[in-house]
Amino acid sequence: TLEHGELGGARFDLDPAAEPAVAAQALLADLLQPVGSEEQVAYRAGERYVARLVPLRLAANVSAQATHATTVTLHAESAYLITGGLGYLGVQTARWLVAQGARHLILTGRRGVQNTQQQALLDDLQSMGATIQVATVDVADEAAMTEFFGDLAASAYPLRGIIHQAGVLGYQPMQTLTWEDVAAVVRPKVLGGWLLHQLTAEFSLDFFVCYSSGAAIWGSKQQAHYGAANHFLDGLMAYRRQLGLPGLSIAWGPWEGGGMASPDAQAQLLATGVRAFAPEEALAIQGYLLQNSVHDNRLSQITAADIDWSQLKPLYELTKPRRFLAHLATVPAAAAAEMSAPSSAIVQKVQRLPATQRLETLASHVSATVSQVLGLGNGAATTLAPATGFTELGMDSLMALEIRRALEGSLDCSLPATIAFEYPTVDALANYLLHEVLALPTPAPHSLAETARQPAVQASIALE
Repeated sequence: TLEHGELGGARFDLDPAAEPAVAAQALLADLLQPVGSEEQVAYRAGERYVARLVPLRLAANVSAQATHATTVTLHAESAYLITGGLGYLGVQTARWLVAQGARHLILTGRRGVQNTQQQALLDDLQSMGATIQVATVDVADEAAMTEFFGDLAASAYPLRGIIHQAGVLGYQPMQTLTWEDVAAVVRPKVLGGWLLHQLTAEFSLDFFVCYSSGAAIWGSKQQAHYGAANHFLDGLMAYRRQLGLPGLSIAWGPWEGGGMASPDAQAQLLATGVRAFAPEEALAIQGYLLQNSVHDNRLSQITAADIDWSQLKPLYELTKPRRFLAHLATVPAAAAAEMSAPSSAIVQKVQRLPATQRLETLASHVSATVSQVLGLGNGAATTLAPATGFTELGMDSLMALEIRRALEGSLDCSLPATIAFEYPTVDALANYLLHEVLALPTPAPHSLAETARQPAVQASIALE
């Protein structure tokens, strides 16, 4: 799936000549609306713009183009630069460029070739007929980069393309970040990207691609600094387009085998519905985007991610609606059909019971379901305290979705994604299911020990 953000315009009666402070106040008031607020708003020349993520339909068989069709015009007598070129993504991209016809590659890295595996990969590229130059340089070091580009300008092979992949992953809660923590993550993306932009002013480039991240598009747990660094690249490429220069920022989802996310992070992402690209699939998409960006100078940023939105969107919206995702469908037909199935065994059992026993039986089922999801015991053999909050027992956002899915499956019904946060105890959840979902009566209102509808939203969204 390829996704990209679009801005939809709507009139806003703010005078384009208004003082910046007035415009800022209007923007702040818009963002702080308590209900139905937008998270991304821009005011430009009297227009109000909001962001929406919408699907981009790919041409058929794009994935099959990875190694068998030339999607980008490359020149055998030109040079192509990959920053971070000795990492996993860099080597994969280098191999792809050579397969497309490139014969002179420059791979930069702060530490140069570090092991025999890297050297073997470089030897393999050279056996394919390519000349590989390895430059040990820090892409964020202005003096070193200035000297490096001075040498490139004098080279016999003119530089025609750049793929900026250099970056540092960072996972850290925002409240604990120091400036040093932020600087370490933003340097290669922000300073490196800006230096590449400035130092190539006299070069005639066919393309300038930056590897951004989904963390810059929808955010990611403990990656505020990493998301900001990548979002800078999105803005930089838009700026280059305004100047009439080539520029494309691709916000990637994870790739199989390494890069973008560690194996543990990929496993967590998969649990949220974010699947990893096979490298050849991702590179086919890159070729498709490069080819189209040459003919569409409005295309400066796009998101490339393989996502099951029926899984990710409910997780993303656990604490509030996200209008940014309003145009994305989330319920697969198979799931909808399953939800309309006949009543389950537990529902039939509860229906047959005397009204005085229904709540206790349903509460026992809820307790067993939650216990199993939270790993607190062997299902029905474990009884949870009826008024203890699920977050106190260790529930995070992924577990909340799993509780919802388990209850939907056992009760054959559709439930809100936020149900475990809105009804965060066994008592509250059982009462809700009995009266609001199954619509079955009980003799008298049951004491809930003050558990009804108390959102427990302290748990952070478990996106990586």
